[in-house]
Amino acid sequence: MQSHLPNMRWGLWTLPISGLLFISGYFLNGALPDVAKGAEFCMTAFGSPNFSIGALINLFGLLLNPFGFIALYLHLTKDSHNRAADTGIIFLIFSLGMTLAGYGVIAFDLPKMGQLYLHGKASAELGFTIYTNNIFLSVIILGQFLYLIGFVFFSVVLWRNNDYPKWVSISWSLSAFFLCFGPMLPLSALWAGIIGAILLFISGGYIALKAK
Repeated sequence: MQSHLPNMRWGLWTLPISGLLFISGYFLNGALPDVAKGAEFCMTAFGSPNFSIGALINLFGLLLNPFGFIALYLHLTKDSHNRAADTGIIFLIFSLGMTLAGYGVIAFDLPKMGQLYLHGKASAELGFTIYTNNIFLSVIILGQFLYLIGFVFFSVVLWRNNDYPKWVSISWSLSAFFLCFGPMLPLSALWAGIIGAILLFISGGYIALKAK
């Protein structure tokens, strides 16, 4: 059956494009600075030009995600409704709302605070207080958790889909795990993010390439 959305395949290509943007963003700005290293270290990192550019690239990658997720949902349910896909898209839409709200602060507010600190116009503690605020961190963590759950539901649908090999489902779910919770692994946060972005690029690209 042909998709009822003419631009669905175009939407699927935003998945590997997002992965490619995340790779570029991570290489430019690295991972988020470790709060354990203190306010001055974090605000110096936020104030660097590379961080601001990389954060904007990553934000653009996140903004492409809804188009890719909706296209993937339509692709996976084009023949019949699927409860796992229905649940996955709900989790992903909610997760993106929370993640984008939090990442907007990272992409715009914290680099400005970092620049003010580097020019001696603001204390390091001011921006650091925002970065370590419990509400801000809770929104980010909850958004990432919902993001991972949504990916897992979609990976179940991909696993059951005979059009795709099993490794696509595994790569898809692992991409979200490394992107969201890489810092919890015995691996640098930078390389965890890059690995997650590469896996998204590979799995998303294969899905878009093989979509019928």
